[in-house]
Amino acid sequence: MNNKTTMTICLGLIILIQQTSFARSWTDFVKDKGMKPVDSDRISEIFDSKKQPFKDLVSHWQQKEVQEKQIEEYEKYGISKSLATRAVNERLKLAQEVINNNFDNRNISPRIDNLDNRVATMNHIAALGYERFKKLVDKYEMDISDDLYQCLCSSKGIMGTGLKYSPVPDKNCDNTNPCKGGNWGCVSTDIPKEADSWIACAKKYKLADGGNLFQKFDEHVNTSKKFNQDELARNLFERTLKFKKLCLPTMDAQNIDDIQNIFKSSITKKAIDISESSENVCDEAIAVSLYLNSEKRMTNSEAVIEGLLIFALPNTADISDFGTKKLLLEGSLKKILGKNLPIISNVMNLSSTYDLIKRGYDEEKADSQYKEAFKLFQDSKTMTREDLINYEQILKKKTDTLKNLIATSESRYIEQFELAAARVKEKIDIHMYIHKVNYDQETINALLRKFSKEQEKIKHEYENKKAEMLEQYTELSLYKKIISDYRKPLKEKGCDEFIKDRIKQCKEELIRKSRELKLEQG
Repeated sequence: MNNKTTMTICLGLIILIQQTSFARSWTDFVKDKGMKPVDSDRISEIFDSKKQPFKDLVSHWQQKEVQEKQIEEYEKYGISKSLATRAVNERLKLAQEVINNNFDNRNISPRIDNLDNRVATMNHIAALGYERFKKLVDKYEMDISDDLYQCLCSSKGIMGTGLKYSPVPDKNCDNTNPCKGGNWGCVSTDIPKEADSWIACAKKYKLADGGNLFQKFDEHVNTSKKFNQDELARNLFERTLKFKKLCLPTMDAQNIDDIQNIFKSSITKKAIDISESSENVCDEAIAVSLYLNSEKRMTNSEAVIEGLLIFALPNTADISDFGTKKLLLEGSLKKILGKNLPIISNVMNLSSTYDLIKRGYDEEKADSQYKEAFKLFQDSKTMTREDLINYEQILKKKTDTLKNLIATSESRYIEQFELAAARVKEKIDIHMYIHKVNYDQETINALLRKFSKEQEKIKHEYENKKAEMLEQYTELSLYKKIISDYRKPLKEKGCDEFIKDRIKQCKEELIRKSRELKLEQG
């Protein structure tokens, strides 16, 4: 790579991170917490509606553990504790002044904005990849030891293969990828782009002068400028439209405002970085979609969980035909108990497969699984076709096993329910046979209430166990989708053919939905 190219890389990096500087208004912090827009044409009403959310946010900032956690996060990036503490205290002071002065529209976070930009810049530098990163450190004559690179490679181990730092072709791999291994033939990859790996390695391995890698970059690159959220959101939305046109996976943003309201600027920025570092539009769309889905929990946990189920299980009926089983149970119990069936209606209220899946998830769990799916998609890029097939088969075997266990648990539960109801009916019939007189209705009600109470406990245990299995099934199905629907087809056909198949599938889905709509309308 010549000097002109190197200079272009460095200039591009500096231009990217040196955007128009501004400190954020207090209303921006309310928006970052995910407050939904207020339906009003009057600005004063919208402004007033944010006062209480902002007060709640300031109360949250005032908690000692919240302040300590934020300071610790800054320290990971080589920012001194004293500087981080001053920034946190400044925001608290200015935020309280806003409240005391009847919510005047002032900036409250100049120092924190600067620190956030330093963090975002370091994340961008970490995501450059080995070749571009090496050119940058050579430009600034930064002496980075091989130990640090080895630490980074070690964090990228794939499927039990330990990776070593080897930037030139070696006995395992005839390529220039910096991280190589060879337990089962050549396995090679670029250095990691995740901040966690860089933070851990930068802390463990100092530069020759004893300084932290992130601190050293801060001497050379101006990180105090604020990136422009409007510009970032517009860029990401334009990419989203491109993904939709090609029928590739994408976040469900209808307009630029959606992106601005849902995601913090640092998240939008990282999504752009992922886009720019992707080799083709297919990798770009899938990686960005997975990453953004992993960050939605910051604003709308319900939307995240719904999205995970749609992403992993577009049709929950393929798990087990529980709806049909439930109808058959209701028919059987109606024959057994007749007019007394309503007395046990509470225990008849069985949760659907879909509801049980949702029961097992909170936003943190969904977020974690999306992060694992994102990592799997990135790491599987270097896997051979045979490795992908083997991994796909392992996931299929596990999901098939879970599906059978779920179906078996349903059948056993329904069978014991019917038998227990039949025993109650037999008790009533035997009394009539022996005493030649029916139980009075109050006694029958008491028998059925006891039955219902016993069955409620059994139902609770059954549904909890089933929810656990469904959660595992959903997670494995998400990972299987990453391999079966994305990575394997891309490896076998390439991006252009993958797009053709996706467009064809979208057209077929549109025709299917159109037919269903016509049938519904008669």
